[in-house]
Amino acid sequence: MSTDNEFVKKRAPTLYVIIAIKLLKGLLFLTLAIVAWALSDNDLPIEFQNLLHLLRLNPERKFFANLAVQVGKITEVNVLWVAAGTLVYSLFSLVEGIV
Repeated sequence: MSTDNEFVKKRAPTLYVIIAIKLLKGLLFLTLAIVAWALSDNDLPIEFQNLLHLLRLNPERKFFANLAVQVGKITEVNVLWVAAGTLVYSLFSLVEGIV
C-alpha cells in the first residue's frame, strides 16, 4: 500500500548545472560591465598600446595599427552604453539563475 507521502520529487542533476552556468555567465558579464565602466574615462588608445606591450605583440603590424585607429574612434559615451547594456544582460542571467 503506497501513499502520496512516499513519493519524493527529484530534481534532475542537469538542472543544477544549468543554474550554475547561468550564475557564472551573469557574474562574468557583470564583471565585464564594471571593467567597461572603469575604462570609460581612460585614454583607450594608450590602454590598447599598453595591452599590446603586455602581451608582447608587435604594435607596428598592419592589423594592430588598423585596430588602434578604430579604438581611437571609440568615445566615452559609447563605452558607457556598452557597459550599461552588458549590465542589463548580466542581470537577466543572474535572475534566471536565482529564480
